Amino acid sequence: MRLLFVTPNPPSPIRVRPYQLARALTARGHRLTLAFPVGGAAEAADAAALAEAGFPIISAPIGPARRLLSLAGAALGSRPLQAGWAWQPRLLALLRQAIARAAADDDPYPLAHVEHLRGAPYGLALQAHLPVAWDSVDCISALFDQTRRHGPSLKSRLLAAAELPATRRYERRLLRRFRAIAVSSPVDRAALLSLLPGGRPDAFDRQNADAEPAIAVIPNGVDLVAFQPPTAPREPATILFSGKLGYHANESAALDLAGLVMPRVWAARPDARLVLAGAQPSAALLSLAAGDPERITVTGQVPHLAPWLQGATVAAAPLRYGVGIQNKVLEAMACATPVVATPAAAQALGVQDGRDILLADDPQQLAAAILTLLDDPARAAALGGAGRAYVQAHHSWDAAAAGFERLYGGTASPLPTSPRWGEEK
Repeated sequence: MRLLFVTPNPPSPIRVRPYQLARALTARGHRLTLAFPVGGAAEAADAAALAEAGFPIISAPIGPARRLLSLAGAALGSRPLQAGWAWQPRLLALLRQAIARAAADDDPYPLAHVEHLRGAPYGLALQAHLPVAWDSVDCISALFDQTRRHGPSLKSRLLAAAELPATRRYERRLLRRFRAIAVSSPVDRAALLSLLPGGRPDAFDRQNADAEPAIAVIPNGVDLVAFQPPTAPREPATILFSGKLGYHANESAALDLAGLVMPRVWAARPDARLVLAGAQPSAALLSLAAGDPERITVTGQVPHLAPWLQGATVAAAPLRYGVGIQNKVLEAMACATPVVATPAAAQALGVQDGRDILLADDPQQLAAAILTLLDDPARAAALGGAGRAYVQAHHSWDAAAAGFERLYGGTASPLPTSPRWGEEK
């Protein structure tokens, strides 16, 4: 199948779901054209890497002025700011040209795959031309609902509270408009369905279709070649937290780990070290490392995360809140690194507490679980081995690509437009 694969940012090893799906779908024989706006030098480098890897690219720059206009347009149209973040009219024009040119060449695109709420406006606009499968990934309104209550700063809580009503309305609208929808976890599927009147798809009064939306759960996979058990000994008494540290849920978890959990660990194991590995660490996290450089390391962005996971004694994921599947947990498990996590970090997984992972609810319990693994290497090795086996059995990218193939097969003709649910501007 020839696919138009539209994402709100260039796929990259950091934006793991679209990146690995594009690779897996290509390996299964599909021909993908990747399309996305490009904001800044880092994204331009990601786009260049994709082109070098052989992917046809459709892209348009989105600078600060264009982004500001798109955000203002979303706000004025009573849409969430997320719906304007990646909107670039020039990219839509290029997509329409590509669709027309492919049809004229008798090699049409039968389908567009569109990712995330930020990419959804392109999907709405493209429905006049071809069927669209929307990969929601997460339920963003559920994320905002959690952030307004548990965010790490007053700013993050206020922004989430302000965005929440419009985001709920918009996600409900997207359920009306797309027939084929994917999410990464059963938790996010339930959260999306809860937006429907009565919380049930059969209670939903659809305006423009005679069938309910198909919401498929397609979990993230793990690159089991890149993330594998170490061949060298692990660093002693090293606790690792990984993820994009500029993301509010990760920042909150890292602050809790450093400020609430590790002091309890250090009371029993003063030799323990904490490593926070990920891009865009906040000033608060950097100041922690500056204040205690012997025990806390903040790496910033790293070229490859696997060596850090392979070197750690324990991977910790003390998230207060979150949506979707936590790649940080899966990647650590794939490296046979024993994981200690809160239930919120593992809610989308089918792991068994005590066998595949250790779950704990509060700082005291998290510290106790970490100390258990530091003091019992055999237990740590057994937990890590079980985690690796779980990922091998349940989280391959090839299986995820096969899930999307089934979703593509369920798409129908484009939904008819209407004055209310028409093309995004």
